[in-house]
This record gives sequence, C-alpha cells and structure tokens, in this order.
Amino acid sequence: MSYLIHRAGDRLVLENTLTGALVGLMVCPSPNESRRMFEYDFGSTESRNSLVNVDGFPELDYLQFYGVESLDSSHYALCYRDQSWQHLRHLFYAEGKAIGFNANKSPSGSTINPIWQHTPTNEKGSWKLPAWALYANHQGVWMGNRDGLVIAFDHQGQISNQFQLPKITRCLIANEQSIYATCDDGNLYDLGGKLPRAVYNARSDAVSIWYDFLIYGLDYDRDRFHIIDFYGRITQLDAQLQLQWQKQVNQGRSWFFQADDYAIYQGHNQGVSAYAIASGKLLWSCDTAAVLCGVLTEDTVIVGTSDCHIYELSKTGDIKAKNNEIKIFAVCDGAPYACAISEDQQVIFVADHQGGLYAFNRRGDKLWQQSLSCGVILSMCCVGDRLYGTTTEGTILCLAIPSAMPATPITPPPQHLTSMPSPSASIPKRNRRKQEPAPISTLSSLQTDLQALANPQKAIALARYFQTGQGQYAEGDRFLGITMPEQRKLAKKYRDLGFVEISELLSSEWHEYRLTGLLILTYQFAKATPTQQQAIVDFYLANTHAINNWDLVDVTCQPILGMYLLQRDRQILYQLANSASLWEQRIAIVTTGKFIKHGQYQDTIAIAELLLQHPHHLIHKAVGWMLREVGKQDRSVLLEFLDQHASQMPRVMLRYAIEHFDQPQRQAYLQRSALK
Repeated sequence: MSYLIHRAGDRLVLENTLTGALVGLMVCPSPNESRRMFEYDFGSTESRNSLVNVDGFPELDYLQFYGVESLDSSHYALCYRDQSWQHLRHLFYAEGKAIGFNANKSPSGSTINPIWQHTPTNEKGSWKLPAWALYANHQGVWMGNRDGLVIAFDHQGQISNQFQLPKITRCLIANEQSIYATCDDGNLYDLGGKLPRAVYNARSDAVSIWYDFLIYGLDYDRDRFHIIDFYGRITQLDAQLQLQWQKQVNQGRSWFFQADDYAIYQGHNQGVSAYAIASGKLLWSCDTAAVLCGVLTEDTVIVGTSDCHIYELSKTGDIKAKNNEIKIFAVCDGAPYACAISEDQQVIFVADHQGGLYAFNRRGDKLWQQSLSCGVILSMCCVGDRLYGTTTEGTILCLAIPSAMPATPITPPPQHLTSMPSPSASIPKRNRRKQEPAPISTLSSLQTDLQALANPQKAIALARYFQTGQGQYAEGDRFLGITMPEQRKLAKKYRDLGFVEISELLSSEWHEYRLTGLLILTYQFAKATPTQQQAIVDFYLANTHAINNWDLVDVTCQPILGMYLLQRDRQILYQLANSASLWEQRIAIVTTGKFIKHGQYQDTIAIAELLLQHPHHLIHKAVGWMLREVGKQDRSVLLEFLDQHASQMPRVMLRYAIEHFDQPQRQAYLQRSALK
C-alpha cells in the first residue's frame, strides 16, 4: 500500500493512492522512540517508503515508521465545520456516506413531507441505525439497515414481511423468482421464504474469516447477477447462481454498480469504469472525484460525485484510450449521496449530504429543490409518481413527486394473452426427494390462501396498472391485490393440482386465480414426461381465453409452449399469429423468445413480419422486444430486418428493437420510420 499525506489543522490525514479512499489519521512516534516500543503501545506499523509525498513534510525527516488511526465522527464534524479541514471534504463525503454520517442541516425554504415513513425501533439503544439497502418495484418496497434488519412494505407503507440477517445489509435486488440481500458475513441471501436462506458465499480466501466481508454492489440484469466487494473483485453469476467469471479491479467502494446488455458500470473513488459483460474486460475508464451515486439511461451513465457535481458520460468509450466523453450535467449545493431516474428517463432526482432534494430534466435544468427533515438520504428509487429513500436515521420514506414537475405515471413493460383446442387429464404425481414435504393439492385450500393474501388497496393500484377501465385492453378484469412472488410460492405449494382444479382457477373472475393456475402449469411442465408435456400444452392452448392480460402471457408461454416447440413443428404459432385475439397474437411472438435463446431466429422474423402492421401498441412492444433479443444474439439478423422494414414499423416497435444501438445508428433508423 502507498499513501498520500494531507495536512488538516494539526493532524495528518492519509489517502490510499490506489483507491483514492480516505485511510485514517497518521500517528507518528517520538523522534527517539524505537519501532518495537511504538508497536508495543500502538500495534502494527507502516514503513516510511509507503508515503508518496513525505518529502513535502520536512518535520517528518526523522520518520522511519508510523501508525494509522481510524477516523471517528468527531473528525467528520471537523471536516464539515473547521476551515482547516475543508479542503479534504471530497474525501470525507465518500467516507461519510460509508458510515452513514448525518450532515443534515436545518431545512430552509420549501420542505417536502413524506406520504408515509417508517423508522424501525433500535432495541439496543437510542443511537441511529443508517439504512443503505433499498429496492422498490411495482409490487413493493424493501429496506435493509446497519443491524441487518430487512423489512418489506407495500406501497401504502404497511409491513408485509421482515427478516433478520447476521450483519449489515448493504444491497437489495429482486428478479422474478425472489428478493435477494447481501450481508457483511459475505453471503447473498434469498428472502423468498419464511426464513433467510444463504444461496451464495462471496467471501474471498484472501480475507480472514474473522473479518467482515463487505459487498458494496449487487445488480441483476438479463438472468445475470453481478457482485462487487470492498476488496475490489467483480463476480458474475448466472440465474442459478453458478459462477461465470471473476475479475480483480482493486476499486471496491462502489456506491454505483449497474449493468446492461453490453457492460457493467462501476463508480468508485477515482471515477467510473466499464467492463465487458461477457468477460469482465476493461472497456473504458473516466476519472472524476469519488462517485457517490449513479443511474443508467438508454445511452449514458449519470453519476454524482464528491465535488458536488453531477456528470454525464457516454456509454460507448474509446477502447484503445480506455476513456470516453464526459460533461457536467448539474451542480448541487452539497455532495450528491443518492439519485434516481423517473421511469420515462426524463427526470433525474438527486439527494445531497445536507438533506437537499433536487429534480433535473435531461438537459440538466433544475426543475425544483426542496429540503428533508428526517436525515440524509443514502439510497433512492423511483416507482411511478413516488420516490422512496432510506436515510442516515434509518428511516424509509415515501415521497410524492411534487406537482412542480409533471408526474411520471406507473406504466407496465410490454406484455399479454388468450384461447384454442382441448384435452383434460390429470398429471400423475412425480417422484420426490425424501426430505421434500408431501404437496398440498386441495383447490379449496389454495383459494383460501389466495383470499387471505388479498390487499384491497393494492388491488386498486393493480387495476389501474393493468388498465382495466372502460375501453382499455383489460376492461373488467378484477384483482385481489396479491404480488407475483406470493403467487409463485402458492403455485409451488399446490403444483400437483389436476386439470379439473386448474380449469376452475382459469374460469375465475379474479386475475390472481388465473395467474396462479397458469404458474402451476409451468412448474408441472418443467418436470413432466413427454406424454405429460403434450397434455399440458393441449390444455394450455384449449384455455387461451383465460390468458387475457399481458403478465399471464409473458410468464407462461415460453416455459410451456416455447419449451415444447423447441424441437417440434411450430405451425401452431402461425395460427395464433393470424388469430383475431390480441392475446393469442402476443403468445405467438413472445413464445419465440425461447427459440432466440437457442440461436433460432427464423420464426421470430416471420411472425414479426405478419404482425408488422398490427394496430395495438401491446403487439408493437412485444414484436420490438423480441427483435431486440434477436439483435443481442446476432446483430446482422436484426439489421437485415430493419433495413427491409424500418420505414414501415410502428414507432414504438422500432424504438424497442433498436433500444441498445448507439445514438447515431438509432437516430438513423428512427428517421426512416414512416409512423412518427
């Protein structure tokens, strides 16, 4: 290790030259003190040759060894208040976020009041427990604090579950299967059951088991988990948590860590770096002050840094120079500790270290600025027209986006379903491992469990979300207000129901009954014999009239119909594509996503051509989505399709298909679109 010395009042402060991180205070021996005596009193020591700029401090000419003392909250207070310490603020801001230091000043001007907030009780004392971990989606909100407490809330602020992990929880993420949390014991935990379950140990052999193993970044994108630990190692896992690759990058303090289809973007104490998604190879890096937060847009990386600036960087850097374009996006009054982006990617929200909250448009113009009175926000998410944040005081708060800015409505991603032929026979029970409990297969029990999970307030939100109003695509559909993870649990529990019972679920007026019945079919199909698979597919096609919303299509057609047709004739998809039913048409195109993953694109292209002039935006989105997936596997196939059809493609379809093109190429195709 090597260090830079900084003078702060009558103290000397050390900075790690490799990571740019604040290390601590330098403790010097007396001029005649022996190293052995100093170590006896102080502990371990460092040698003079580890100091890069010691020659600039003539009072240290005698120095041959020294010690490093950790900083405490009094030193952070000095940095914020003492003029002789203020030149080190850019270092202290990064470390202040790491310890949850509260620099909240008295609110001035307009103060924003939460819709709801919750601060867990600290049973160990009166001190605050900062909360860094936060995840929110349309199903709910999760927070994790310094004591390892993880709490799940619905969007009305009601607690739906909570877990206790052994140590600090820094990261939360979710996928279709579950919610995951990191812990300073080095484990990744699955929180989808009644108790936390450690599913991956990220601990490095280089770190003693007696030390905490800090995981600073966790991301899930396109069936891949990415982890960055404090010790500077990036790990990629597949959806089954199997190791794909690891890379040592040395920069571990990563408050911004996110991936897309092409790269992993890491903000650290010396700037931003991008690594290839397939191998971890460094693509580019860009120097800034310490990165404290960040978001990805379609084309750029936006980060907040310890010099109070918001920077915008192009995603496509110069690989040879390992650098890229950067511009100042905005400037805040304080260091930006957290940021989030609206769902339409048109507004950036930023929270600074003094409790300020800002909104900027994509040009960097400030739309509004307000203050908070409940601590400093450490993490922030935007879902629809609400902002969620966790603070230095351990509070989770829900804020309505002020009316000074056009609110972003909660809109679903593209997806949908419908009907056809017949059989019905029950699926024989499968062999089970001895330790697995006998399944419960009573329809009335499942219906009771579903009703017990009903949430009227959430049902209202879901009805709006799935557009059930008069004249909308899901007119008249009814909801109980049950989340997808809860339904998946029940589908696994009742996975041995027969076709007669599942038929009754599919005929229900309740959306969640139908979805749970379809999920049961996906679990049955995964372990069925070929004969049983044929029966499931026939049953599925005979009941497409019950598959009448986009989520019902998208979570079932690939694992059932797509998997079944992978090695079979696919004429049925063309019959569905030519159906008069919107949902059967969506089944036809979305099912081909399974073929795309196996390098088979011809059916996607053919069905996309059949649906090219479809009038409904849900088909436009589905076709564009599948074309985009083709492009990820083989760009030349997508380009050939676009060169032939771009001028006839609906605008939404085209935008989805070219979402991951670079800006010049995307603009070239958009200009060719005939539907503006």
